[in-house]
Amino acid sequence: MTEPTNTTPPITTTAALEPIYEVKNTITGDQFVIYAPGAHDDRGTYTVAHVTGTASAIATPRIHLVGPDDITAYATGAVNRMRNGHAGHAAQVWVNLTTGPMRAQLPR
Repeated sequence: MTEPTNTTPPITTTAALEPIYEVKNTITGDQFVIYAPGAHDDRGTYTVAHVTGTASAIATPRIHLVGPDDITAYATGAVNRMRNGHAGHAAQVWVNLTTGPMRAQLPR
């Protein structure tokens, strides 16, 4: 008997995630990252990750999918919490590959 052949290519989600915006608080270890929408997503949904904790006690990242109409407000809220919650002066922002109108609207 011949085994069926699976011709579906594997999904490589980690290789597809390209960070376009990052915020890190060097004192608390908290991080917030926005990844570029994947080629498989025709709606332009952004994957975002929140990581809380220092290197000695890193928590599991919280992953969310955020639509293009909501990403600016979502990022602003996340960055404000990082700045206001603990030692806000330690929050560093990298805009990386963010371009166009989104770059102008995201907090720096």
